[in-house]
Amino acid sequence: MPIVTTIDRERNITVHTASGNLTYEELVQTLESFYRNRDAPENVLWDGRQASLTGLSAAQLKQLGAYTKKFQQEGISVKGGKRALLAPASVDYGLARMIGSFKDLLAEDIKFEVRTFRTYQEAIDWLSELPMEKHDG
Repeated sequence: MPIVTTIDRERNITVHTASGNLTYEELVQTLESFYRNRDAPENVLWDGRQASLTGLSAAQLKQLGAYTKKFQQEGISVKGGKRALLAPASVDYGLARMIGSFKDLLAEDIKFEVRTFRTYQEAIDWLSELPMEKHDG
């Protein structure tokens, strides 16, 4: 299977490492496993440095963006946190950004952030940031 999920306990991040040409079915299966695993950290790195999204149609990208909403409607607990999509290649970077945009449009009430990155370090730095404190006054 070209998507391997590991837990980075030190950083408290779920890491999905993908390789090869990804299929819609593989991505959906990984999402479902993540949401059903209550012990998985809510911040997620989708590491696509060795993978490609070019085999996915625009309709499938849109469905991925809305898939979390489907889980919520089925009563599966949806985790908050952040989702970093790591896609260094220009075409995959653009496709990953589309997934994030569709999530924002189709499931805006789902409370997690999605950002796309070209470098591993940028993605890890963002996922590791502490939430900004809110000050009264």
